[in-house]
Amino acid sequence: MKRTCIVGAGEAGKFMVRQLIFSKEKLLDAVCLLDDDKQKNGLVIEGVPVVGMLVDIEKAIEAYAIEYIVLAIPSLAKEDQDKIIQRAKKAGVGIMILPSTREMLSSRIPAVPRLDYQVLLDRLEFTLNYKQMHTEFSGKTVLITGAGGSIGSEIARQVKACQPDKIILVGNGEGSIYEIDQELGQDYSSIEIIPVIADIRNAKRVEDIFSKYKPDYVYHAAAHKHVPLMEKNIQEAIQNNVIGTYNVATAADKVGAKKVVMISTDKAVKPTNNMGASKRLAEKIIYYKNEHSNTDFRVVRFGNVLGSKGSVVPKFWKQICNNQKITLTHPSMTRYFMTIPEASKLVIQASALKQEGSIFILDMGKPVLIMSLIEKLFVMAGKEMDDAAIDYVGVRPGEKIHEQLFNNSELKADQTCDQIFVGKAHCEHSEWNRINFLMKNYHLQTEAVLKDTILSLANEGGKGAYAKTN
Repeated sequence: MKRTCIVGAGEAGKFMVRQLIFSKEKLLDAVCLLDDDKQKNGLVIEGVPVVGMLVDIEKAIEAYAIEYIVLAIPSLAKEDQDKIIQRAKKAGVGIMILPSTREMLSSRIPAVPRLDYQVLLDRLEFTLNYKQMHTEFSGKTVLITGAGGSIGSEIARQVKACQPDKIILVGNGEGSIYEIDQELGQDYSSIEIIPVIADIRNAKRVEDIFSKYKPDYVYHAAAHKHVPLMEKNIQEAIQNNVIGTYNVATAADKVGAKKVVMISTDKAVKPTNNMGASKRLAEKIIYYKNEHSNTDFRVVRFGNVLGSKGSVVPKFWKQICNNQKITLTHPSMTRYFMTIPEASKLVIQASALKQEGSIFILDMGKPVLIMSLIEKLFVMAGKEMDDAAIDYVGVRPGEKIHEQLFNNSELKADQTCDQIFVGKAHCEHSEWNRINFLMKNYHLQTEAVLKDTILSLANEGGKGAYAKTN
């Protein structure tokens, strides 16, 4: 449980104290309250003392070893809210904001409190060795594809903190690339930030970009990742995830990039859908390139990333906060989870590992039962789950009830670095020939034939060996 300070000892604060104390899910431990009403100072609410005023936040964090803050003053002005948020961030603690009464009354849709996704993890969050990466990136150029996305933009932020010479932000969305470019350029540091609008499906454009900037490190985050959408758009999955990866890998090889890290997914393991199969084929392209190039090509597989665009958790959170019916596919559904920051840190750290291997996966602990996650979200929202209505909508086309991080044939007993699985995978020459044929002729096939083809190709082969690290 995270030691929690509740800011506000009024009705909202009292409600939150009771919710945290009597909830079955023990996520947060209420240890103290703060309130600007001097008459409340010294009061004890359900065993939790009021220890000071809002000005004392930093003192309370230090004195009570606070890890998390719940801001429970619905009437607090947004300007004052933002100041508390900044103070919490500066102190390195998480924070959740209860919606104001004014916000809820002025909108047909109730305000949704901010959610700290790290609280949902039942393990320590993965951390990046910034000192090591600063040495690794010194004087280097780093190129990120999909740099406007939730993962790509966070990779860009983390890379900047490691202080390379240049960061090339490549993306197809003008608005998102503009936003991350503006954000990274705010402090006028010596790091050159270069925004590039490009579609990775355009081989000539990708080749020109790599030829111009000659990146040392490439983080390939651009991809279509939504399972239901790709079930209905298989050609797009092939064009973007397979051909796009081939274009990036080929261009990186041609200019002699030092390392290329491609972001993949646990859905690429024994895939049953178009998205997973297309990412599995992209992995095989990386494996083949790694064996036929001086460039070090690597794959990082993710579980579900909490808070990323299209993630199911923000949908659940919104439904809970708005008192809506919860839509869940299956009561036994499980998933592996990680936060956006640790996913991005993993990608960067994987590029610096000295161990030979082509696949890197974060040890995310045991898979999480989605129903258990929903229960935690109810606790975070300060609501009782007993009154919730859950609509089981059924498993969607191509979806699994349980995901895997790797194939059984890829596992071995050796241990390497902390918190990361490291494995070696291979792409047979016959597989490579079939992938090449697919990339050149996919547009001539029906969707049914294409689906059968990519699932067949994605599920064959698979030599490899994993090492779990503890």
